[in-house]
Amino acid sequence: MPGRGVLFVGDKGMLICSGLGASPRLLPDTLMRDYTPPPPSLPRSPGHHREWIDAIKGGVQAMSHFGYGAKLTELALLGALALRVGKKIVWNADDMRAENVPEADAIIRTPYRAGWELEG
Repeated sequence: MPGRGVLFVGDKGMLICSGLGASPRLLPDTLMRDYTPPPPSLPRSPGHHREWIDAIKGGVQAMSHFGYGAKLTELALLGALALRVGKKIVWNADDMRAENVPEADAIIRTPYRAGWELEG
């Protein structure tokens, strides 16, 4: 078993993935032996850095472009915010505020020192 990763437990078996670029495995091993993977249908990444450089040079947009990454980061930060305030968050993405937890505003929008404010 890997020292890190994800384990999905289902009614018929388990799916384990180390998260280190290794292929996922079905457990018990009998499920893996009987499994036929589908043909590849999504383009494979040449690597995060290569995609980034190609996109900067006007090539194809990276698979994990900033628009996607920003939403993913917002989701992760909402989990951290919920843990900090100890409450379920009703999130208003347009206004970037927790509608049901006004005390979260102090965490979301920290004051900047004079001269370091953000404009906009």
